[in-house]
Amino acid sequence: MTAGKNTPESTSLRSGFSTGAYAAATTVAAWRCLQGLPFKEKLRLLFADGTTRPINLDGVVLHPDKSAEAWAAKDGGDDIDATDGAIIRTRLSRLGNSQPREEDFQESCGQATLIIRGGAGVGLVSRTGLDVPVGKWAINPVPRHMIVENLRHNGAGSDTIRLLAEIAIDNGEKLARQTLNPVLGIEGGLSILGTTGLVIPCSHAAYVATIRVLVRGAAASNVKKVALVTGGKTHRQIRNMLPDIPEYACVRIGDFIREALEICRQEGISKVFIGCMAGKLAKYALGHANTHAHRVSQDVGKILDFLKHQGFPEAEKSKTKELRSFREFMESLPQTQQQQIVAFLTKAAVDVFREWAPGLEVELLVFNPLGKLLSERDTP
Repeated sequence: MTAGKNTPESTSLRSGFSTGAYAAATTVAAWRCLQGLPFKEKLRLLFADGTTRPINLDGVVLHPDKSAEAWAAKDGGDDIDATDGAIIRTRLSRLGNSQPREEDFQESCGQATLIIRGGAGVGLVSRTGLDVPVGKWAINPVPRHMIVENLRHNGAGSDTIRLLAEIAIDNGEKLARQTLNPVLGIEGGLSILGTTGLVIPCSHAAYVATIRVLVRGAAASNVKKVALVTGGKTHRQIRNMLPDIPEYACVRIGDFIREALEICRQEGISKVFIGCMAGKLAKYALGHANTHAHRVSQDVGKILDFLKHQGFPEAEKSKTKELRSFREFMESLPQTQQQQIVAFLTKAAVDVFREWAPGLEVELLVFNPLGKLLSERDTP
């Protein structure tokens, strides 16, 4: 038996299902209700990879107006996601002669026509660079395809009918504030996402894909300079220091420095500002493409050896001390020496970046834990 979330018995992270998969599942459940078929707590759903998997459902109701509504609590597996547990609903009805709205999607489903509409808690796209045009509901192509294909496989495409599927997310507007949606350009709620229907917990690919979407969105808005920041502190400092960089072009990259730089070059960005602290800078200078502690432990001795061979006597003296972090080493030095070391590491890091992303102009802005700038600004 598989252990549940966060239990001591868990030996691996459990995958879950995307909001797009739940949009498809609840639409099918509502269709089955309209056909008088029994409710299933586990529905076999066809996923984008061509396989079927059981997905949980929580309820269905037939309304007096002859529309059917089904809902489910999202199970995102062991992924850290603000939408885990969110209630996703679809209300399905015959459209009659009513016309779709400009923000709706009209899809062919066999002989049937399906209108897909966002309800309460689903946002509208307000910026270019996403997989959905501006002005449309933030319901991505793969989820729409999954909705259509699963309806068709359940017999919805055998008649020339017009159906309206209204997809809603309880508290979606509030939940969206905990996501990147406001930065991406999705207003009023969450997006219905998914490229496979599955959620791989804390995946490298998912984080890098998010970076790509953000950079692509900035490039689509004709932004040529973006800021890459490693976390909340550096984000705040960069926003204060570079007010001309729009919020949506200030991208949190975590530990994925090499991928982020390569994406910027591929998307036509001309200059990148990188906001980081001295510990990350040291890893950049040593050529580490991913700086996560699980991948690259902060070997203070290795960093001090690197500095010692470059003529920094402070590093040689500190080799005899039991330092727990590079930050501790830096804080043992006067500010002038900290700035000298940062200047050297910055030059070494920029040389590494030139190899990873040729032709991309990079400026490093290095801060101490109190937010004071340790690096020198480039002259305009």
